[in-house]
Amino acid sequence: ESGHDVTPEIRVDDSFSAGTLNLSEETDASCLVLTWKGPRLSTDFMFGNEVDLIGERSSIPTVAARVLRPWNRIIAVTGESRTEWNAEDALLALVIARRIRGSKGMPMLIIAADPSDLPERVAQWEGVEVRQAPRDVSEFSKIIDHDDLVVLPVHAIGVSRIRTPWRIAHQFRDTSSIIVAGPHRLSVSGTSVQRNVHGIVNPVEDAPLLG
Repeated sequence: ESGHDVTPEIRVDDSFSAGTLNLSEETDASCLVLTWKGPRLSTDFMFGNEVDLIGERSSIPTVAARVLRPWNRIIAVTGESRTEWNAEDALLALVIARRIRGSKGMPMLIIAADPSDLPERVAQWEGVEVRQAPRDVSEFSKIIDHDDLVVLPVHAIGVSRIRTPWRIAHQFRDTSSIIVAGPHRLSVSGTSVQRNVHGIVNPVEDAPLLG
């Protein structure tokens, strides 16, 4: 079995979010992984205030993980790639899904808004099925099983400010899910930095891992 060693850190700071962000900078972290309990009641702060705050301020890719049980299949949802940062986050979701899959040959399904937009090397991945995303969000419930792990970029659940994020999140309520985003983008709130400052968007340096 493959895994990672974990070293606990004790830190005193002004808040959990401040301590997390400061520690990530001090240790030159390449990614922040945060636990997520599931959708909150507020549409603006679906991840909860702390995760939303960290996701908006983090200068490195950030992941919100909600793992309920062991999984037997990985589903990567790319969402639409209308902007540069959407495309980067979709690629990040694919990279993370493939890393989680590892070399064990676990079944993997990619659900893409436009399969023709996927990187060419994805077609070379063995044991990977690609499907076009259904037009109706409710159709996801026919694809996803309780023992799947769903990996998707944050824009795939934040495409609407009112209903769509909740409709999508509702489909994943009983499924383990990992929401990913590039720097300053893990948020569906109206104050997200990525909606106001375009120049902070950075390329995904892990792109070669697709090969």
